[in-house]
Parts: sequence; structure tokens; C-alpha cells
Amino acid sequence: MRLPGVEPGSIAWKAIILTVGLQTLACFVVCLIIIYFSISIIYVHYSLFIRMFIPPFDMS
Repeated sequence: MRLPGVEPGSIAWKAIILTVGLQTLACFVVCLIIIYFSISIIYVHYSLFIRMFIPPFDMS
């Protein structure tokens, strides 16, 4: 990867690559968390909606 004004293999080059990589990983993790909670919320609301139409299970 060529970065203007930065020599490949230098400390600045490694710092830039590490920073971009960590930012990408952090964004990916945040997106996964948002997706997980969105699906959880949808599941809870959907299951509560379905329970309105199903009579309770009687054990007697």
C-alpha cells in the first residue's frame, strides 16, 4: 500500500495501518452489536404479539 509522504515499513506507516485496522474492527463490532440488539428487540415484540392470539397452556 502506498501512502504519500510515508515510507513503507516505517513506524508512521505501521501506525497508520494499525490505526485503520483497529478502527475497521471497532466499526465492525459496533455494527454486530446493533444488529444483535435489533434482532432481539424484533423477536421479543413479535413473540409478545403472537402470544396475544394463542390461549395459555392449561396443565390441569
